[in-house]
Amino acid sequence: MGHEGGLRPNWGRGIGTTALTLFLKEEPVRPLYADPFAGNTASVRLLERLGFRRQGIVAHAAAEHILLALHGTP
Repeated sequence: MGHEGGLRPNWGRGIGTTALTLFLKEEPVRPLYADPFAGNTASVRLLERLGFRRQGIVAHAAAEHILLALHGTP
């Protein structure tokens, strides 16, 4: 799953949290993985708040990304 933060006026309004929470309730597959850009601290915090845990660092092209995983049941 990918997401786009959209326009700045929408940041910090809980839209991403709501959308990801609804998705996680419906998606039974575990573990789920995410690898946001390391500089995107808002996305990393959102994922961690919803139960994802850091697994390591991965590189895509020249950019560093944080690998996170969600284990357990929905």
